[in-house]
Amino acid sequence: MKAQFKAECPKEIQMTMTLTMTLAEWTEIAEHLTDTRHYRPDGKLLDAIRTMTRKAAAHFDAETEEG
Repeated sequence: MKAQFKAECPKEIQMTMTLTMTLAEWTEIAEHLTDTRHYRPDGKLLDAIRTMTRKAAAHFDAETEEG
C-alpha cells in the first residue's frame, strides 16, 4: 500500500505555536501585547509568527514541487 499526504489548501491548516520562555520573557511579551508599538516590524511576537509562517509556507511549497 502506498499513501501520500498532500495539503489541498495549506493556508487553511491550523497551526499551534508553543512558546517556552523565562518569566522575564513572558513579562516582556505581556508588555508587548498591551503596547501596540511592539507590533512594529522588529517586534518579537511578530518575528516569531513570521518565522513560523515562512517555514510552513516553504514546507508546503517544497511539497508541491516534489509532488
